Amino acid sequence: MDSFYNQKKRDKQLAKIRLDYGFLECGIHHFVKSVQKKFKEHIGSFEAQKLATRAFQTVEKLHYGTSKKVHFKSFNDDISVENKSNTTGLRYAEGNVVWGDKPTKKNPKPKNWLCMPISPKSKDEYAHLALFDKTKYVRILKREIRGKVRYFVQLIQEGFPPTKRNRKIVDETKRVGIDIGTSTIAISSQSTVELRELAPECNIDEKEIKRIQRKMDRSKRSTNRSNFNKNGTVKKGKV
Repeated sequence: MDSFYNQKKRDKQLAKIRLDYGFLECGIHHFVKSVQKKFKEHIGSFEAQKLATRAFQTVEKLHYGTSKKVHFKSFNDDISVENKSNTTGLRYAEGNVVWGDKPTKKNPKPKNWLCMPISPKSKDEYAHLALFDKTKYVRILKREIRGKVRYFVQLIQEGFPPTKRNRKIVDETKRVGIDIGTSTIAISSQSTVELRELAPECNIDEKEIKRIQRKMDRSKRSTNRSNFNKNGTVKKGKV
């Protein structure tokens, strides 16, 4: 129990240090605000915040030990830019992907204005059904394919993806029953019945599992001695 309280105390102290130094996602959003003003003709505030969030999550992985190194992108690397919503900046509206300043009477052709129509193929039923859902935000990807730089647009839609109906089925009248268990799966049809293992190549080492469980039990008892009686039984109630 003492180690548990010490861990909570340490976590609070570390959280205070991160707060004092501004090591928070909102902190890097505040930092990127002044940087974004220099590129406001091309990058909106939401796009800049999304880039800042991506950078913060990368550094956070290094902070918590889930990553060993931070990789910085070079000028020629593949990049992606995305928005946080579909209301301003980079967005999908009325069948077009738009980005930048809108044309006005004073400036009918702004340099940074992008208006690209999205026109899926007439036979692509999946794409037409997906466009019926509400667009959450838009992402633009830059990729180099066979020595040529190409740009792709991704629409992140709400809800579940449509069901693909153009798949060829051999015979729709035949039925197959499947019963999935913890380690096996049973298959039953009109012509055959089979019982297969879910992971045939996975060999369970019961001796190794028991050894790890005993080690965990010893560790739990040594670090929480106040929760156990002299005979090894667990004390009832809170200690």
